[in-house]
Amino acid sequence: MSGDVETKASLRIALKAALAAVPQDRWEAESLAACERAAALPAFIGAGVVLLYMPIPRELDVGPLARAAFAAGKGVAVTRADWAGRTLTPVRIAAWDEPMAVNRLGIREPGPEAASVHLATVDLIIVPGLGFDANGGRLGRGAGFYDRLLARPDCRAVKVGIGLDAQVVGRVPMEGWDVPLDAVVTPTRTLVAAGRGA
Repeated sequence: MSGDVETKASLRIALKAALAAVPQDRWEAESLAACERAAALPAFIGAGVVLLYMPIPRELDVGPLARAAFAAGKGVAVTRADWAGRTLTPVRIAAWDEPMAVNRLGIREPGPEAASVHLATVDLIIVPGLGFDANGGRLGRGAGFYDRLLARPDCRAVKVGIGLDAQVVGRVPMEGWDVPLDAVVTPTRTLVAAGRGA
């Protein structure tokens, strides 16, 4: 293993432990604060279509941001996973709490009958992660689903990570296939990567 791979593995362990210790009421309050901060971004205000994720346990809840997008008349999509191809597809939804299928990890997602949307029409992608840094570095969970999505040539969207303050670290090790984010939003900070905007 390369040093960066080893560092990523140890960083994942540390961040998962830190997130496991966060009380549920704090998750709810900090999710709301981070979503309010994300809703103030020029990239959100100007977006016609926003791509979000359905949160897993111990992941920031972007439901308040989805509701703000619906209230502003924006198109809202969420990701649907293709486990065989290890890819994500954007699928438009009509409401955050609409009935959905539950995938093999217990994550809500639109069923196979739901129509996908072209990635090129998405203006803003809100990206989950375990860790982030101020330069747009992102540490995922290791499966590469989001790196494949963000690296697609038809992905023209602004890419914004969202998480708790505890998820921002000094440096996330980046490898050749890792796609940097344009900004990272937490409950108290907006970190815009140098040379990029959000």
